[in-house]
Amino acid sequence: MDIQRFTDRYDRLMNEGNFNEAERHLEYWLKESEACGDEPGRFTVLNEMTGFYRMRKEKTKAYEAVDKLLTCISLRPHENSIGKATACLNCATVYNSFGEPEKAIKLYKKAEETYKAELNENDMRLAGLYNNMALALMSADRMSEAGEYFENALSVLSENGNAYNELAITYLNMADLNEKRLGPEEGEPVILELVDKAVESLEEAYKGDFNDFKQTAEKCIPVFKHYGYFMAANTLKDRIEGRS
Repeated sequence: MDIQRFTDRYDRLMNEGNFNEAERHLEYWLKESEACGDEPGRFTVLNEMTGFYRMRKEKTKAYEAVDKLLTCISLRPHENSIGKATACLNCATVYNSFGEPEKAIKLYKKAEETYKAELNENDMRLAGLYNNMALALMSADRMSEAGEYFENALSVLSENGNAYNELAITYLNMADLNEKRLGPEEGEPVILELVDKAVESLEEAYKGDFNDFKQTAEKCIPVFKHYGYFMAANTLKDRIEGRS
């Protein structure tokens, strides 16, 4: 299996929104890799499947992919440690998406141990891990710990000069945390400051890669509306539609 060719086609289908064909692509190559005993290929396909079925909100299929992927990890002690950590992160994100944050946190912790040992302290993969961990901690009502992980994410992102999309998401996540922790009225000053920072970050993100900006904007629009930032939401919508 040509892994680069597989991932290139999968990414293209996802960017086009051709989800039915993307699923057929995943299923075909999972069967092929299993039939040929291609473990690296199977490992790659299963990683993509966890994210695909999580995004499609198909719990049964997502959990099937997670179970297979975790088995791969346990049976492959010589697998690249970063690869295994990222697979743990993907599985954890599935668990949190379907309401099992404590199971997610355990896997995020495993990924964190490896990432901290193997990656540069300002590696963007750490920022992604910290954000995901914080969201799981929020879901588990562990608000103080969630705040610490969001701050860790901001620390990494601030050292990466063009991480404006990720900064916008992080600021809005932190706004949600403060709304949940303090309430909408008491938390309003902090919340509005964070949402303003998200708006500023997206202004910078718009100057960069449009596809990255579009994916981020689509996630941010409903959050801006939730906080009453209708003008910012409409601006994002206009920019997406004007370039699509």
